[in-house]
Amino acid sequence: MDRRHGLFLFNALFFLLTVQILDGLKDCNPKTDACKCYENTYNLSNRSGIHVHHLRKLSFKNDTTCINFNDNNIPKLTCGDFSPIPNSVKRLYFRNCKIKSIQCENLFENLTNLMVFDIGYNELEKNAFIDIFKSVEKASKLSKLSLYISGNNLSENVSFSFLRKLKSFRADACKINNLHQILQTNVTNNSLKLLSLRHNLINETSLEAFYDHGEQYPMLNSLVLSSNPIKNFDRNVFSKLQKLRKLWIANFQAFNTTFPGIKCPRLDLLDISNSFSFNPVEEVINVFNISRNISFLFLSGADLVNWTENDLLQLLNPLSELKSLKLYNTSLTQVPCNLLRAIKSLEFIDLSKNYIAGWNKNCFNDMPETFKKLYLSQNRIITINETSFPQQFVTQLTHLHLSGNLFKCDCSTHWFRSWMRDHYGILDALSEDKSTAFYECHSPQNNGTLLVDFDPTYEECHGLSISELLSLSISGFCFVLILTLNALIKFNYRKGYEEIGDFSMVKL
Repeated sequence: MDRRHGLFLFNALFFLLTVQILDGLKDCNPKTDACKCYENTYNLSNRSGIHVHHLRKLSFKNDTTCINFNDNNIPKLTCGDFSPIPNSVKRLYFRNCKIKSIQCENLFENLTNLMVFDIGYNELEKNAFIDIFKSVEKASKLSKLSLYISGNNLSENVSFSFLRKLKSFRADACKINNLHQILQTNVTNNSLKLLSLRHNLINETSLEAFYDHGEQYPMLNSLVLSSNPIKNFDRNVFSKLQKLRKLWIANFQAFNTTFPGIKCPRLDLLDISNSFSFNPVEEVINVFNISRNISFLFLSGADLVNWTENDLLQLLNPLSELKSLKLYNTSLTQVPCNLLRAIKSLEFIDLSKNYIAGWNKNCFNDMPETFKKLYLSQNRIITINETSFPQQFVTQLTHLHLSGNLFKCDCSTHWFRSWMRDHYGILDALSEDKSTAFYECHSPQNNGTLLVDFDPTYEECHGLSISELLSLSISGFCFVLILTLNALIKFNYRKGYEEIGDFSMVKL
């Protein structure tokens, strides 16, 4: 290859890369990409193979609705960097771009249709936050903006009055500890609907800000506070959030605090996993009488070792609309069969990672027709046989998780092995070839063998080969036949002798 050919090839590659950057409207993967695949999307994230450092040289189609710049190296943003972005854009992502400085107090001047601005997990300085927050304040035409700044070290010594103009605000892992500074706005016409403050430094004293300023957030319906160092909890702390429907307060450090309940009558979803003590039973058993509308309840990690099935029934009885119940890792030793039948609205229960070894054959009889999902993974189940799940119950299931149990592989496993192949569509972790690494033999001597690969011979199960069994069967049949023939011959001989004897006694 001479020099001219090499130069031509280089120019061609450069041209293709330029076209990809400037005009490359890309498809996106809904599982990995920030942008929705049904939108006109530019995926300029670093993992796409395109490394963006400057925005001003880019151009986009006028109907573009989503641009993803995630995982690039863009240390600074200015007003000029936003000039190429068309007004049609609804979602704009700058996550993990090493951004430190934002020098513009009117970022959203031309982005009047913007709905999501994600600048999380960067290295933003205090002045950058000020410019972002001022831009929100000045954006008079933005009414449905969601602002995500998670993963930055948020300075609390700035005004948070902009919150009243947002639809949702995510500031997870921002080292926030003073909620009073953030929530105090003196404005009651607040439109904020979602507030996420996970993985911060909020304690029980700071949490009281929701009681002191809750009336200023009349539209707030979703609140995420999981993984904060809260050790005590007042049941009335969220009582002034009149429209609160979804509350995540998982992974608190209140293990020595008995769950007091939550005074929020509109609550539809409550996640208190790994947060509170559920002992003594008599102090907790009536806590849901004040929040009867819960449909999704997550109690994973609660220590229910001293709880009976009747206790659980009494605890959950007020929740007449309960659809989803997570009891993952709660030290249960049996399936609460009566509970499953009693809650007529129940669709899903997660009983994974407990100490359940089995259940009676009538456990899943007469289940509500609404029930669709059962998770029993990582328990102590050894055998699944014909009586484990009634066929009618299996027919209504869409998900059945049994992986990670201590299956015993012997000749009785043949039935379950065949059953798995017929029902791989509802079993977890099963691929199209109907195999999985999570259904393994744990005893007696087949550790590591996949359940679907366990296929003992007839001789191993019965001690005789089929040919040997056939020979024995034929021999047995012949033996019985000989005995029968011998008996018939003797019977006929005796009968003939009697007739002859009778004849000899007749006088002529």
